[in-house]
Amino acid sequence: MNKSKQLWAISKFQFVMKPWIFVFPLALAAPYIITPLVFRGQDFSPSLGTSLSNQNIFFLVVIAVMLIDPDGFQTDGQRAAMPSGTDFLLTRAVDRDIVLRARSLLFYALILAIPLLFLAFAFANPGLQISEFNKVSYQAVLERIPGSIAVPAAAGAARARIVIANGNLLVQSWRVWLLLSLSIVIQALILLVHPLRYRRFILWGLYLGSIAIFMALLFSGIRSTLTAVPLSEALFFDFVTYQSVLWPVTLAALFLGQLWCENRFAKSEQ
Repeated sequence: MNKSKQLWAISKFQFVMKPWIFVFPLALAAPYIITPLVFRGQDFSPSLGTSLSNQNIFFLVVIAVMLIDPDGFQTDGQRAAMPSGTDFLLTRAVDRDIVLRARSLLFYALILAIPLLFLAFAFANPGLQISEFNKVSYQAVLERIPGSIAVPAAAGAARARIVIANGNLLVQSWRVWLLLSLSIVIQALILLVHPLRYRRFILWGLYLGSIAIFMALLFSGIRSTLTAVPLSEALFFDFVTYQSVLWPVTLAALFLGQLWCENRFAKSEQ
């Protein structure tokens, strides 16, 4: 069987073994959907930080382990009770690197499906209106994002507003780039520890560490709301400035990282 047929067969096998995987895009989509529904029909303009946030981003580690290394979190007893199909696949006449490639394709597809959908919608509605309490962020938006225009505050308005001509397009591009970049790094980390004897403990540590990092960044963002530009906004400003460089670098990292991961998986012992 040639490699393209192997890839297609293994991809179908994954759908049979993991029908629950389609819950993952919905979990990552929650921040995209819930906020607009809550404020539907109201004159609501989120801050830039709210537009950039994704409260469920730490789920990336769980999703990555379940798809890239489905046995990673499990003990030997759990693997026997809830087989992932790994043993079946790796005892067939298939190339090990193709096994990982099929898993990676599914991983990236599920992670990026919702962000790419919202990016496509952004082309039809590229403008964005935001409100800012933070005077430092307010000034930074006007200085760092092209097409930003200050809107005179309405009578009784608590926040100063800014209209960004291509703001929605920039925000959705940022979300796609951020999730893609994190996915590349997380997959590489999983394959780095894959051959290790105690990888289960390392992967659980990685997951718990991702939650701790998320909470620390959230807390620091809350503390800096009125005094400084939050980290997420500072990174977004850099993305807007250097995206012509960041996209080629990220795509190159995706290609080279995938080759490295497949090579490492092919040489590792299960």
